[in-house]
Amino acid sequence: MPREFDEKRVLTVARDGSERALDLPPGAYATPRVSGDGRRLLLERAQSVEVLDLERGTTAQIARGPFGTSFPTWSGDDRSILT
Repeated sequence: MPREFDEKRVLTVARDGSERALDLPPGAYATPRVSGDGRRLLLERAQSVEVLDLERGTTAQIARGPFGTSFPTWSGDDRSILT
């Protein structure tokens, strides 16, 4: 499989179908989850979990290493991340 196959861009799509690329380098992103307030995006990337603050444009790695499960998601109150 070519390496480029896993190089993905993260996009937002508006209700009218217009797309906007987020300011992230291409990578192997997976399982994006938007927080309930719509301000943060949770992503899996290369055996880590990262949170992108959509208002500030900053990214923070919150967990690293292999996980027993995948598909991390926000808790009901957006204060915790479940993996």
